[in-house]
Amino acid sequence: MAIIKDINQKVHGIDKRKFRNSIGDLADQLRLIEQKITMGTDNSIDFNYQERQKEVNRMYASVQKITKRKKKNTDKLLMSNYTPKAKKRLS
Repeated sequence: MAIIKDINQKVHGIDKRKFRNSIGDLADQLRLIEQKITMGTDNSIDFNYQERQKEVNRMYASVQKITKRKKKNTDKLLMSNYTPKAKKRLS
């Protein structure tokens, strides 16, 4: 024969329903805390990633400018511009 226990039965002087509701409230608070921590961490990671990406893009642009300047300067300083050109043979 099965024994049916009342939902409001007290264990160690604590009402089961109140205890269950308190545990549920604590679980909800923990979920909110976890969500806030997760969002804060995600935002921090995203911000730091964006800052590093901007830094990489600035460095890349600087390297491109230096490369273009260097290429222009080397084109002007080719030795062929300063040496007399050989005459063509007529043969």
